[in-house]
Amino acid sequence: GKFRYSYEGGDGTRAIQDGQQIFVNNQAGTASQGQYTYQGDDGKTYSVSYTADENGYRPSADHLPTPPPVPAPIARALAYLATLPPQKENNNNNHNNNFNGNGN
Repeated sequence: GKFRYSYEGGDGTRAIQDGQQIFVNNQAGTASQGQYTYQGDDGKTYSVSYTADENGYRPSADHLPTPPPVPAPIARALAYLATLPPQKENNNNNHNNNFNGNGN
């Protein structure tokens, strides 16, 4: 089913969330999205929007840190790798697991 809730605390904290039950790979779970607002120790009001589902919790807000951009050479390598066909897994387990260095 679906749900929705919201609240406002005495300190001005507010939240609202919408969600629903989902099934991914025959596993029940919850997908939701919402927003909350709170006052920081610095007196500023902060607002966070988020999505939470089978891909995890993903917040979005101007005050949250962001990762650095992917360097151009790595981005080009990833783009190239994405064009290649998938590799077949080799499950023959015919590996030489002799670690004594003499190869016997």
